[in-house]
Amino acid sequence: MRAGFVFSQVFWGMFLILLGLLAIMRTYFNLHFSLFRVAISLFFIYIGLSILLGGPGYRGDRDTVLFENRTVRVGDHSDKYSVIFGNSVVDASSATPERSRVLEVNVIFSRGILRIAPSSPVKVVLSSAFGSGKAPDGSVVNFGTHTYKSPAFKEGEPYIEIRASAVFGALDVVIR
Repeated sequence: MRAGFVFSQVFWGMFLILLGLLAIMRTYFNLHFSLFRVAISLFFIYIGLSILLGGPGYRGDRDTVLFENRTVRVGDHSDKYSVIFGNSVVDASSATPERSRVLEVNVIFSRGILRIAPSSPVKVVLSSAFGSGKAPDGSVVNFGTHTYKSPAFKEGEPYIEIRASAVFGALDVVIR
């Protein structure tokens, strides 16, 4: 997660103006506020407004879905894909292995769908903690680990290993 919103001019401008207004209210109107609590509250209000208005503060990279609904396509540019407080489809159906490759898909406090192609040799190591992971063979993991191998998977040949985990969320692996 990038923290660019903390360094933005809008954040610091609003934050300092509101803290100044609170200091004036405290001095002239004898209203006593805990400046620390107010600062934390203003910070959370700013984060909430940024999320609602689609501000630049929560634009992650193209492989991280944060507070939004989006489809992410697996490519050669990254080996780690994350969904945090969102809803996403991680599409690995077009990935083909020229060499063995390990991908990581994390779903945290979210709902995710991992698409794989039936013709691709894929091994999915599905793990879950306080969540739900569902494999194409019908098995469900709530705590622990389950390994699913696609019909095209053959030992000793190049394949894609996907380490998929669901933490306080749900991840469904589907064959597309």
